[in-house]
Amino acid sequence: MVSGYAKNRMVEDARELFDEMPVKDLVSWNSMLAGYAQNGQMCEGLKFFGEMADKDVVSWNVMLDGYVEVGDLDAAWQFFQRIPSPNVVSWVTMFCGFAKNGQILEAKRLFEQMPERNVVSWNAMIAAYVQNSEIDEAVRLFSEMPLKNAMSWTTMINGYVRVGKLEEARKILERMPYKDVGAETAMIAGYIQYKMIDEARQRFDRISTRDVVCWNAMIAGYAQCGSMDEALKLFQKMVLKDIVSWNTMVAGYGQVGQMDKAVKIFEEMGEKNLVSWNSLISVDEIFVARHLYR
Repeated sequence: MVSGYAKNRMVEDARELFDEMPVKDLVSWNSMLAGYAQNGQMCEGLKFFGEMADKDVVSWNVMLDGYVEVGDLDAAWQFFQRIPSPNVVSWVTMFCGFAKNGQILEAKRLFEQMPERNVVSWNAMIAAYVQNSEIDEAVRLFSEMPLKNAMSWTTMINGYVRVGKLEEARKILERMPYKDVGAETAMIAGYIQYKMIDEARQRFDRISTRDVVCWNAMIAGYAQCGSMDEALKLFQKMVLKDIVSWNTMVAGYGQVGQMDKAVKIFEEMGEKNLVSWNSLISVDEIFVARHLYR
């Protein structure tokens, strides 16, 4: 319950419930601490952290991640240096924080100092290079990896796409020792980004097992280039649709000025979120007003 309140930004309610608990263990304390950190309340979090009689590496990592997320890297670095026994999560959180802030040399230095690396830390450092458009360094690190997983390959595909090297991205995909829908979807998204819709569709059609993310990517590609008839054909073939599928269709019809079709799709939707309403507002303000005030 404490973590539930905190995740819904009801931090005061979470604290009230925490204070009423007759018995609190370390999990309870960490849940409340995470509530402060996840909601950016680092002053309150630090005070609460100081009140904790017992702390484990999770407690330290929660605070570290909180400082990174609010962009206070000085505080994060000071905190990192105080962790009694940092684990892989601690190291990755800190060097990803540097990378996100453009301090790629600091991130690299920290990665190289890690006493123990796993595939997650290797992937995170490759992603850091990709985020900073340092594709040559990403390639170097990728070639040095002792073990690669699907995320490693997908990250490299995204990296080549980011710098416009789609042929290199395709070669990486072809080198994968196994098929992975996530990597295939990354390639499809790359083609779509560069308006290569036919190449995207050819890749899509070759995938034997597609997930909803893959379907949504291809539908969004057609919507972005105004080919709503093709988008609708795919949408109707989908066995399982999520809210992204529906929102994409609403926004796509709005983009090409087909208001009636956008409204029809919206009315057929079960679950609606803020994106659904925002998509429709841009299409038909009168329709939205009628639904909100009737």
